[in-house]
Amino acid sequence: MDFLLPGEIRATVFGIDEEKMVRRTIEEILARLKSEKFNSLEITRVASEASKRFLGVRYVTVSAQSRHIQGLARSAAA
Repeated sequence: MDFLLPGEIRATVFGIDEEKMVRRTIEEILARLKSEKFNSLEITRVASEASKRFLGVRYVTVSAQSRHIQGLARSAAA
């Protein structure tokens, strides 16, 4: 079963080297999110099993969510 969380973005890359495919997929996600204000990226899923093939070519799918983490507000008494 495949589903997306609200605000989740997914990208798929084809290739041979699994490590390079994952890197390229994350770079693609970051490029899509370039205009958004965020300071953190949560990788929610990486699907890269050896059996994942399309027409004999391996592929990796990465799902992620952008986050904006803010520091705690300091009180005036501190």
